[in-house]
Amino acid sequence: MKDYSKSLEVYINECPIGIARQDNNGRFEFSYYDNYDSTPLSLSMPVSNETYKNKVVFPYLMGLLPDNLSQRQALAARHDVSANNPIALLNFIGLDCPGAVRFVSSAKTEMAQHPSISYVALSADEIEEELIRIKEDEQASWQLPKEHWSLGGTQSKIALACFDGHWYRCEGDAATTHIIKPGIERLRHEALNECICQNVAIACGLPAAKASFALFGDTPALISERFDRRIEGVKQVARIHQEDFCQALSVDPENKYANEGGPNTASILSLLDKCSNSLENKIAFTLQLFFHYLIGSPDAHGKNYGILLDGQEVKIAPLYDCASALAYDGDDIDYKTAMSIGGERRFFHLKRHNVLRYAEQAQLSDELCLELIKGLAENILNETDGVFAKFNTFEGANDLAVRMKPKIALNCKNLIRELS
Repeated sequence: MKDYSKSLEVYINECPIGIARQDNNGRFEFSYYDNYDSTPLSLSMPVSNETYKNKVVFPYLMGLLPDNLSQRQALAARHDVSANNPIALLNFIGLDCPGAVRFVSSAKTEMAQHPSISYVALSADEIEEELIRIKEDEQASWQLPKEHWSLGGTQSKIALACFDGHWYRCEGDAATTHIIKPGIERLRHEALNECICQNVAIACGLPAAKASFALFGDTPALISERFDRRIEGVKQVARIHQEDFCQALSVDPENKYANEGGPNTASILSLLDKCSNSLENKIAFTLQLFFHYLIGSPDAHGKNYGILLDGQEVKIAPLYDCASALAYDGDDIDYKTAMSIGGERRFFHLKRHNVLRYAEQAQLSDELCLELIKGLAENILNETDGVFAKFNTFEGANDLAVRMKPKIALNCKNLIRELS
């Protein structure tokens, strides 16, 4: 095993906030600097003089890394460290993580204070080569040498920067701005599916990660604009701090699904009740929850809902990673939501009493909840055709329309009828 620093200085943007360390027993802890009093690393670790222990710190750190073990193993093999040791991995890939957090070893403190930022221009052919590599080789790392970004999640993806339509690989401390995904290989046109669902959400007025679709050479891919980045000029990028609900609730990302002990509607709503802007955030979460249900998205687990953190302000992150299972058939396709809504998970089966039960759980008035959800269902019905039309020049768009649109419409109409 390669030597690595067991103590990393933690930054939010350019500000050092504390120390994350691994003790001699292999357990992890984090403590803030005494003079730090601003944005918390996580809602699970409020700014205080407490030393946070493994139960809280390990889930947060693991949430910054790929969920897929084979992807972590590929990264670990490159650096000769353990795939399940987040401190070891963050020694090498911790300079551009989800949110505004960065992890810096003592050997790289000078780099953190005087960042080495390098953007290397890439052609469409070079991006295609990388997309093909990660699609064809499950063991392929998500990173090329010299890159220092880390992304959670299980899907194969690469993170790049895009300025004025030109693509760049990010080296050193350079911030990525976009995530490119070729899609889940075993599900036909899955990347286009996600792109369409994200654009339906935007058309319905929901804050959602901006998504587009493009061919790199002959390889189609989803391009998702990072909502935790803000482009302020050519090669000038601000990071925005955020975390997912597994991190905020100290849940190991291996248990991200509610039926496996992960975050559920009750635990998320309870946390939001304790935060600033609680009513606004509960409404935003409710709209995302029901959008996933109505569009037929089965994978909205605790890692696929996020929160933005700025000082003491807490705000639900835009909707992201939404794709519909309604396009697909087969015994292994899950026609259920990841989180129960008033006791019901199955698409096409949600009843008025489930919605009212959810409203009570969320401490929202029945009238408000019914109005929000009925309005959302009507918006989806009104906007879906136009969104599909925007992407009808891409291969697979017509197949997806034939498979998805009738089922989405049925799901929405069923719920509107129930709520009326």
